[in-house]
Amino acid sequence: MKEDRTAFWFRIRVILSTLLVLLGAGLFFAGYYGYAKKWGIPIEVSFFGSGGMIIAGFAIRATLFHCPFCGAHIYLRNPVLLYFYSCPSCGHSVGKGKASYLNRRLSTNSVHESKHSNVAHYRRKVITIIALLISWFICAILLYIFNLFNGYCGILLIISSIPILLSVWTLRCPKCGAWIAKQTPIWEFLHYNCKICGFSADESDKRE
Repeated sequence: MKEDRTAFWFRIRVILSTLLVLLGAGLFFAGYYGYAKKWGIPIEVSFFGSGGMIIAGFAIRATLFHCPFCGAHIYLRNPVLLYFYSCPSCGHSVGKGKASYLNRRLSTNSVHESKHSNVAHYRRKVITIIALLISWFICAILLYIFNLFNGYCGILLIISSIPILLSVWTLRCPKCGAWIAKQTPIWEFLHYNCKICGFSADESDKRE
């Protein structure tokens, strides 16, 4: 039952991360070409709202880099393959069905990794989270400058901060799956050293 709930919420995050990015891009173009104004949506709401949706979508996507069952790396980015993800490390499957083609495709994309990919992938993920945080603060500053905190933009900005904070809190050690936020402050994530397994983000993982 617990595994079913874990798989269910993983699939929900896959769907949400994709929909938020698509809706954000659609809202941006709707505001840019004047459709949002015809629908009664202020231009500021369309632009800042689209930015909040896209940031939220990428923040949720940042939580899909590890297997929800064993913490192993997931190097897939295709939302369809993520929805039917089958972990080659622990054998658990997120998808309801076990399509043989998808399982073969997932195993092929997940197992063939270079020796130092753990460190490189971890650092890319941390840089992505930092970039999302910086983008969020820039949006907050722009909202403050244009005095839009009292409108819909302020609400969307607050909502978009939730998945970003969750991506920071759920960041795990790429080797043992330990919670990084419980060991290291956010400004030291790029130089993370795991106190449990000894993983270091500053050098290649020579233990593999």
